[in-house]
Formats: sequence, C-alpha cells, structure tokens
Amino acid sequence: MKMLMQLSDMIVKPVITPVRTAVQKAIAAVTNLPKAIQAKVEAMLSPKEQSLKNYVRFGRRYVAKRLILMILIVSVALGILAYQFLYLNPPSFLRELLGRNVFVVNSKEVAKYSGYGKVVDESGKLIYEGDLKKGTFTGSGTVYASNGDVLYKGEMKDGKMHGAGEKYNAMREVVYKGNFADDQYNGEGTTFYTDGDIRYSGQFKNGKMSGDGTMYYQDGKMMYKGLFVEDKYAGKGTEYYFNGQVKYDGLFLDNVYEGEGKLFAETGNKVYEGTFSGGQYHGAGKLYDKDGKLLYDGGFKEGKYNSEGKEYYGNGQLKYAGQYAAGKYQGAGALNGEKGKPLYTGAFVNGKYDGQGELYDADGNLRYKGQFKAGREDGPGERYNLKGMVVYKGQFQEGYPFYPGFLDLAPQKVEELLGKATDVRISEKGTPALEMVYAGSNMLFRLELDPANLDPDPEKQKEAKVTSVQLWGSEQLAELQQMIKDKQAAVKKAATAGQATETSAGGKTGDAKDEPVVTPIKEVRKSGNVTVYEIGDDWYYCSYNGSVIARAEITKAMK
Repeated sequence: MKMLMQLSDMIVKPVITPVRTAVQKAIAAVTNLPKAIQAKVEAMLSPKEQSLKNYVRFGRRYVAKRLILMILIVSVALGILAYQFLYLNPPSFLRELLGRNVFVVNSKEVAKYSGYGKVVDESGKLIYEGDLKKGTFTGSGTVYASNGDVLYKGEMKDGKMHGAGEKYNAMREVVYKGNFADDQYNGEGTTFYTDGDIRYSGQFKNGKMSGDGTMYYQDGKMMYKGLFVEDKYAGKGTEYYFNGQVKYDGLFLDNVYEGEGKLFAETGNKVYEGTFSGGQYHGAGKLYDKDGKLLYDGGFKEGKYNSEGKEYYGNGQLKYAGQYAAGKYQGAGALNGEKGKPLYTGAFVNGKYDGQGELYDADGNLRYKGQFKAGREDGPGERYNLKGMVVYKGQFQEGYPFYPGFLDLAPQKVEELLGKATDVRISEKGTPALEMVYAGSNMLFRLELDPANLDPDPEKQKEAKVTSVQLWGSEQLAELQQMIKDKQAAVKKAATAGQATETSAGGKTGDAKDEPVVTPIKEVRKSGNVTVYEIGDDWYYCSYNGSVIARAEITKAMK
C-alpha cells in the first residue's frame, strides 16, 4: 500500500500541483483588478436581477454573461497552467516527449534536474545520454566522445563508471565488458583484443587483473589460467603453449616461476619438477631430457646443478653422484660410464679431477690411484696394469709418469716409494755408480758414487743421489712416446692460439680460458737412432727402433 501511495504521488502530484497553482494565480489576478472592473465582474457573476442585459445573444440563443466570464477565467487559468506545466518546468517524462530534456554541461538547469536526459557541451555536441540525479551521471547511461563515438555504455554513479558496463576504444571496439567501481575495472570482467577475441576473463581490482582469471592467445586458445595480482601471474597457475599443451603448472610471482612447479616441453614431456626462484631452477628438483627421461635429481642454484645430486645417462644408468657447484662437479663424487662401470672416484674442482682420486678404464679396471690436477694425473700416484698390479709408483705430471721426479732422490727414498730393488749392483762404466734395478717396473736407477767408497750397501752410500732413470718396458715406453707427441701437439696449438707455456725456469702460466699448463718440449739433438728431447728442466734420451722408442734414459738437462 505504501508503495502504491508513493507511486501515486510520483504520477499525480506533478500534474495536480501546477493546476492548483494556476487557479490560485487566476483568482489572485481577478482580485487585483481595479475596483470598477471588479464591480462589473461581480455584477456579471452575481446579478441582482434577471434581465436580458445579463445575457449575450448568439443567433437564436442567449448565453449568460456570467458563463462567458467563467469560461474566460478558466481559459486564462488553463493557459497559465500550460505555460507552467508544459514549458517552464515539465516533468521528466514530458520533457522527453517534448524534447525538453537536453542540458548544457555544468549549467544551473542541469544541476537541478533528475531523470532521463541528454547533456551536451557548449558547442552542442552530445557527451552523455541517460539517467541524471541532480545533474550528475547516475544510473544507466551512455558517454560519448567529441566525435560522437560511444566511450562507455552502462551503469554510472556520481559521474563515474560504476556497476555493469562496456568500455570502447577509439576504433569503436569493445575493450572491456564487466563490472566497474569509481571509473576502474572491479570485480568480474572481460577484456578484448582489437579483433574482438577475448584477451582476459576473470577478476579485477582497481583497474588491474587481480584474483582468479584466464588469459587467452589472440586465436582464442588459453595462455594462462590461475591467480593474478596487479596484472601479473602470482600464486597458483597454469601456463600453456600456443599449441594448447601445458607449459608450466605451479606457483608464480611477478610473472615468473617462484616456488614449487612443473615445467613441460611443447610435446607434453616433463622438463623439470621441483622448486623455482626468479624463474630459474633453485632448490631440490628433477631435470628430464626431451624424451621425458630423468637426467638429474638433486639441488639447483640459479638454474645450475648445485650441492648434492645425481646425474643420469639417457639409458637410465647413473652417470655421476656427488657434489656440484655452479653446474660443475665440485667436491667428492663418483663418475660412471654408460654401462654402469666406474670411471673416476674422488675429488673434483671446477668440473675436473683435482685432488685425491681413482681412475678406471672403460671396463672398470683400476688404472691409477693418486693425486690429480686440472683433470690429469699430477702429483704422487700409482699406475696399475690390467692384472691390478702396480707398474709405476711415483710422481706424475700433466697426466703422465714424471720420471724426473726420482732424480736427486737418495736410495732410501726410492725404496720407500718402490720397495726393495730386485737387484743392486755397482757399475764401473765411466763414473762408478750404484744401480738399483726394479724389474717389475722396467726401471733402473743410476746413482753416481764417490770413487773412494764403492761399497754396494745402500746404507753405506747415504750421500748417493739418483742421477738418471732408465726405462725399457714396452708399456712404459709407449706411454712415454705418446707423452712426447701430445706435448709437441700442445705446444704447436698453444703457439697458434697465443697461449702462454711453462717457462724453462719452471714458471707456469695459462690463458684466460683456463687451459691446462703446457710444458715446452724441444728437440736438443739427434744422433743415429738416438734423439734427445728437452722437457722443462730435463733431458730425455730416446733410442728408436724404427719409429718406436725401444729404450729411454732421463737426466737433468745439461746447461
């Protein structure tokens, strides 16, 4: 009932009020006439006697002057009413019917108006059409650009986009459709590409994508589905390739992978599973090859292998287990071949064998045990044959036995390294010398003696020192010949590349690429089948049988 009364007031009151006002004005106008005229009017309205002079003849009929006067008064009242009601201040529905609902922006007239209307600028161009409340754009309406194009169509409040609506660009294309609050996208909404395809559909906050939403490629395929914060992927979400395959499923922060997640190839195979930081593999994770086979399981740092981890071959065999740093083997670890046989066990530095370790051949046989440097045998170590027997024990340098390491050693030190000699004898050829023979190692050590003391007992020859090392075993000599070839090739390569080499004074340098140190080698002289090479501070006398070294002797270089 209350609503009906309110509705009645809204419809009837605007009509009755002007009529009442007009009649009151007409009566007031009559009362304000001059007294003589008032008297005549009163006489016409209230004649004292009935006579023909109180009537006006119209053809065959007489009409009372009083009736004519009343008709005149009512006509005046109706005229005033029409002027007030239809021209000066018509209600909104009549304004629209009469075309009287157009207002100039910021005018006093529009500031008082509520209802449906049109607002134009000072040049007469339409800028708004819709509901007004005391001159402000409030309710349903349409906002226009200066060229007449629609800028916005939908709900408004206090002159701002507020509620459901559509926003258009200069090309008359819908760029957004959804909810607004205070001129900004807020709540559920959809943005579009220029061709009309959906770009984003989901939640907005303060004009930016925030909350659950879905981003699309321009052809309509899904690009991303998940959480957003201020136009960026943030939180749980799934990213897709253009072909529709899942690219990443996990956590995001500022558009990059952050936290737990899974990365996939366009084929659908898994690439990585674990934790991310700043878009890179970081923390515990698993890396897979293009076929989805496990490559690595362990720690990561800034996208590289780090800390403890295990690396695998494509056939599933364990390749390496141990420590990493910056993507390289660093610390204790074990390297295996594709068939699962061990290749190396020990310490690594910068991805290379460095420190104490054990080296194996392709069949898993132990071939060396000792110190390494920059990936090569270097320092004290033991060389083994295929039967597992030690064939050389001593110093190594740059990947090869360093026979000059025995020079200047006392006999006791030689025995500490190699054990008791298989034969000890005095040689009187040239300068008297003590010869210590190690048949199992195919080596002979010559120690020059004081002619005053030729006792073969090593205990009585404490001042004797090794002056030369002789080799005759085929295995050792073949390795020695290979060493000479390798050093010659390395020196040639270094000279071409401008790499520094070890100086004759023993200084060692390398270039900025961290290439291994190259010890210079040169041919000192050649006589018959004997060629003398200088390697560092030592001379190698090599007796050839054709192109193969048949015997060798190493001494200090003669300066």
